[in-house]
Amino acid sequence: MKYIVAIITVLAIFNCKPKDQRKDIEIVFSPGLVEFNNMNTEVINSIKHPDETHRINSSDYSFLQSVLSSPKKEIKKEAIPPLIWIKLDTITYAIGVNRVIKTNDKHYSISEKEMHRVKCIIHYYDFIDKANLLDMKEIKAFGMPNNYNYSPSDPHKPTKPLVKLILKEE
Repeated sequence: MKYIVAIITVLAIFNCKPKDQRKDIEIVFSPGLVEFNNMNTEVINSIKHPDETHRINSSDYSFLQSVLSSPKKEIKKEAIPPLIWIKLDTITYAIGVNRVIKTNDKHYSISEKEMHRVKCIIHYYDFIDKANLLDMKEIKAFGMPNNYNYSPSDPHKPTKPLVKLILKEE
């Protein structure tokens, strides 16, 4: 009987261990349907204060981590023009309009579906009004993001050239 109590106690202690806290993911992109051609990966460090913070579930966090850092076949294409910068841990990734991801000196491609999911997770579509969003090829193919929440710009202020978001795992 005391062995059963000891086993239950040990299991209870190990199951109460707190979940490892994963690092926040930093995202920088141009809001709306504007693209910048001459940005470098240091842009993510140059913006000190985030515009918004969003919570994402562990499945979305794992997806981003996997699509960005899993070894893929290297390609010769450049990520042009850089559209999205993502900093995960200490590594910065640039994703081009052509769905090419650049990290360090490596380039690899992701599918249209993966790119759509990345944009959904990072709230990229929130800065595009619904009418324009419904005309986009990727939205027609893969659907509206479940987390879509339009963030209109203030008509009395110029639109910010870049936004910085922080993603925190729930």
